[in-house]
Amino acid sequence: MRKLWDSLQTEEIIMKHKVPPIYLIVWILIMGFLGMASAQHLTIDVDGGLSQPVGTEMVHWNTGFDFGTNILLWPIDRLGIGLRVGYDRWTPNKAKFTDDVGTLLNTDVTGSTSIIEIIPSARLATAYKSSAINFFGQVGMGLYAIQAQSNVTGLLGGEPSTVKIDNGEWVGRWGFQIGPGVSFGSAQFLTIDIFPLYNVVFNGNVVFQYFIGNIGISFKF
Repeated sequence: MRKLWDSLQTEEIIMKHKVPPIYLIVWILIMGFLGMASAQHLTIDVDGGLSQPVGTEMVHWNTGFDFGTNILLWPIDRLGIGLRVGYDRWTPNKAKFTDDVGTLLNTDVTGSTSIIEIIPSARLATAYKSSAINFFGQVGMGLYAIQAQSNVTGLLGGEPSTVKIDNGEWVGRWGFQIGPGVSFGSAQFLTIDIFPLYNVVFNGNVVFQYFIGNIGISFKF
């Protein structure tokens, strides 16, 4: 009887020191997640350049400017996933708007088009650690917030007159952007990036496009 009691006590002590399987699985998952997160890198860049409307639908607007930022998390060295936020602004082409109105004398055109891009994006890169030059491609799809405002003023029958063409209200549209790029510098620390992006925006029944050419500085953490 004494041996049986000692045996039960020994098993109880062993069971107290054993880790239940579910806790072991949770521990492994937590440690694996922390290891994967620590292996990831974050890049943040600031860029700017020219923004060029493209196509017959956009001839009323001049070349403008663009600036933005890309925030990318890299689960592996060659794949970055994140978000691009950009801002574009164009000014009206006076000759085109004046030709459309036609009846006004001594015309002047005021206004602008502003576009805010909020684009979830992915970037594929060569990421050669020993090379000072690397190449990448970026693609994204998301929201374009657009505000267009344009007024043509002039004389009609000797009296001042204003024709409001765009009312200046903000509208949201879906679209996508895609483009290649090249990086100069250390892929593990800081690079100078040159990358054009071609944008296609679905504006109701009209699809309009614009091209942006950027140069930026990218920091990797």
